[in-house]
Amino acid sequence: MILPRGSLSSVAGGPACGMNVAVLQTTLSDIVGRMPKRTAKRPSPRERLLAASDELFYRDGVHSTGIDAVIEKAGVAKGSLYYIFGGKDELVAAYLRCRHDAWRQRLEAVQAGIEDADAKILVIFDAIAEDVSRPDFRGCPFNNAAAEAPAGDAQRLAIKEYRDWLRRLFAELAAGTGVADSDALTDALVVLYDGALATSEMGGSARATALTAKRIARLTLAAAKVSGSA
Repeated sequence: MILPRGSLSSVAGGPACGMNVAVLQTTLSDIVGRMPKRTAKRPSPRERLLAASDELFYRDGVHSTGIDAVIEKAGVAKGSLYYIFGGKDELVAAYLRCRHDAWRQRLEAVQAGIEDADAKILVIFDAIAEDVSRPDFRGCPFNNAAAEAPAGDAQRLAIKEYRDWLRRLFAELAAGTGVADSDALTDALVVLYDGALATSEMGGSARATALTAKRIARLTLAAAKVSGSA
């Protein structure tokens, strides 16, 4: 409702419009109450395609999942996929980058408030132990995608971006420990990280496997410091 110019001052005076403030407030409340409730905004076609691809590519495999399955799951027109992503290769790359961002944010969250470089390294293996314990764990999405063929250029680039980030992460943390040979420590930590994820897929207790990798990482850190001080 739009009030005429000067109407609020008239209402305050009372008799000028024959309606007091309490009546006006009640009337506005009634009008607002009769207005239709806003419904939650439906995800965009891009968001629906990413959600569908995240579920299907991770659960069933990138190569085994066809475009038609993603489109049906997302509930969008086939033209929407090609308009937004250009094709399956770019959609796979977007799926992997979303996984990359989610994992990076997860590690940043578990490391928040930790100052010690050793502790920052070890808590990564705690995060792995938690991740591999999930009922829907199907292995590392990047290793899975890399193992499938054929891989498109965009997919390979997304995997390379993840691997480069992973090495930079451990390199920065290794340098923060103060060991003499941080490059060697970086190599060892990357191997332990990959091994924890790969071995967790082989059966048995996935969580125990990841925590074993954490114990080995702790020993590796100690040995690197002793070697540097010798």
